[in-house]
Amino acid sequence: MGIRGTIFLVATLAIQAFALAEEHRWVSNAPRGKGYSIDLIAIEPKPGTPLVRGSTVAFEVSVRYQLESAERGKIVLVLQDEANRSIARPHGQRTVAVSRGPGTLALVDSVVVPVDAQELRLFIPLVPDGLETTKGEVLIRYPVTTTTDGPQYMPFPLADISLSQWNDYHHLVEKFCGASRRAFPDEQLEVFECNGNSLHMAFTTEGHPAHPAWVARQVWRDGAVGQTGFFSGAEEPFAKLFRAYLDLTKRTQENVSVSGTER
Repeated sequence: MGIRGTIFLVATLAIQAFALAEEHRWVSNAPRGKGYSIDLIAIEPKPGTPLVRGSTVAFEVSVRYQLESAERGKIVLVLQDEANRSIARPHGQRTVAVSRGPGTLALVDSVVVPVDAQELRLFIPLVPDGLETTKGEVLIRYPVTTTTDGPQYMPFPLADISLSQWNDYHHLVEKFCGASRRAFPDEQLEVFECNGNSLHMAFTTEGHPAHPAWVARQVWRDGAVGQTGFFSGAEEPFAKLFRAYLDLTKRTQENVSVSGTER
């Protein structure tokens, strides 16, 4: 798989897909500000849950905050897509005023998932009065899908999955994308193309050191390529396979059109 122009690799997915701290890749905090902080307690939907384009999603958020640098401030729910473009809502951004000191807060908001988004990002900053630029905001990320019926780029929130999950997803890919299957017995791999050739998946077969596992690469609308992967076997050979596909993508960075001939 190749793309025309410069390829942007989604580093957080690329590195953390096989990390032991995999569950944290969908939630992060920016570096702390001086005299104020905010942390996530809980959120629904859970971070990393695939959201369907065009659907209405309700968020229920609980945060813990500490405000010492000002008498008052506000906590805001800011929704953006993968390119950090704001997602408009009829009621505007959900904002709640807070006062000096520690506290906890529950917020509720909803949004219609944009039909052209690849990822939805929820930023939750604590904004002290008089401060124009804030630090330490919470970031929660969600992959966006077209439908819940067919194969998805991010079907599970964690890379370490069960054998039954691997089997179920493999059967789903065979059902929807079986006509595109190409076998590479010498490498113990089989490759599928789905969603108009924008989703490329390489599954291990019997004999591969990482079996059972797969690596998925998604071509986004701006020409960028995202990569993720899932494994039900040993992590070390999966990480080696994952890195090999990262290297393959890097080698196709310059002036290569999508040909569907790579694996």
